Amino acid sequence: MKESFSMMKSGTVLYPGIMKKNVGAELTILSEVDRICKKYDISYYAGGGTLLGAVRDGQFIPWDDDIDIMMLREDYNRFIHFAQKELPKELLYCYGCG
Repeated sequence: MKESFSMMKSGTVLYPGIMKKNVGAELTILSEVDRICKKYDISYYAGGGTLLGAVRDGQFIPWDDDIDIMMLREDYNRFIHFAQKELPKELLYCYGCG
């Protein structure tokens, strides 16, 4: 059993293979967000666990399974507009589109 998980945090078992896939997905998503924001001069900020991991550890926190991105509403609206055109189909999520 000891070999089957990498660490335990708050009673949650974190499996190495799953965590590698999660971090890979987070990096892909964040890279696409960054690319679009740079291209269209949209400001965004890391927040929550994403910011904590970046400042404290220089990487994602292993048990933090999301990306915390902050934008002003005006920037967010612009980002959504361009993201629908720019994001690869597998990353596209349309909030409120039905």
